[in-house]
Amino acid sequence: MLVSSSLHLLITDLSPFKPVYLPEDDPADFSFFFAPAPGGSSRACYLAPERFFAAGSKAEDRRRAANLEQGRRDGKVTESMDVFAAGAVIAELWTDGRELFDLSGMLAFRKGQSSPESIVRLIPDPAVQVRAAKSVLGFR
Repeated sequence: MLVSSSLHLLITDLSPFKPVYLPEDDPADFSFFFAPAPGGSSRACYLAPERFFAAGSKAEDRRRAANLEQGRRDGKVTESMDVFAAGAVIAELWTDGRELFDLSGMLAFRKGQSSPESIVRLIPDPAVQVRAAKSVLGFR
């Protein structure tokens, strides 16, 4: 996500070689492709929940069939995945840098075991709060 000085949000993909789907039971790919560089302070995980797959799922089969080493992707990032990430970024910006999810929090959210509602409610602007809740919590 890029935010311009006029507060326009731009969604970009500067690394098209990254996998679309990640195993939920092995954080190695997340750490390699999405975690901050050594010394980075953020541990945020704003990948949409549907980007994680369980063992034995169709996403795992697609990932196995794709030749990631040859630069082929294992699927397509969808608009809803981007909307989720945009909502998480907006929520973080409006809550003075409070991260909605880290990797373990995202996996718990994916399984319905947690929710970032308490952080989203900290957004002082009601209209922004509603938009962030719709994109992150799925109230479309």
